[in-house]
Amino acid sequence: MEGGRTFPLARRAGHVVGVDARREHLQRARFIEHALGVTNITFLESDLEAGDLAALGMFDVVYNVGLLYHLADPARLLRQCAE
Repeated sequence: MEGGRTFPLARRAGHVVGVDARREHLQRARFIEHALGVTNITFLESDLEAGDLAALGMFDVVYNVGLLYHLADPARLLRQCAE
């Protein structure tokens, strides 16, 4: 969502990582990030359905909006989050 959920989280957290598989979404999010002067967000391009979440490192919280119903195997992603 071009950072639509990421920016409100960044106001309340030390650091936020936003992940999207679509480069154009990330480009718009980075434009907004620059325009707002936000400095505590990292945007990553990654296909969460095919990728390995462990490669992204450890997180205190995983917040997911509007993704699971797009995946062929949403349980796989949820298992990876739990691990």
